[in-house]
Amino acid sequence: MVGAVIVVFKIIPEDMEFFESVKSAVEALGSKRLEKEPIGFGVEAVKATFLVPEEDGKMDELEDNLNSIEHVAGVEVVHMSRSL
Repeated sequence: MVGAVIVVFKIIPEDMEFFESVKSAVEALGSKRLEKEPIGFGVEAVKATFLVPEEDGKMDELEDNLNSIEHVAGVEVVHMSRSL
């Protein structure tokens, strides 16, 4: 039986005018939870929680998919833990 990992990403849009389109694209990738996270000076990041199978390459694949979303300036893993 393959386990799963709970991973929380912070996804930063290039500009706030792209926030909603970035958020929608992240949601389409199967995010289990989405939040706005204020960064400062009116800038917000998308904080997204995913349940990732504990298989070779799945985490890298998801991170690559997040980075390839149009108008994403950066992606950062902020938390990771094993699912029970």
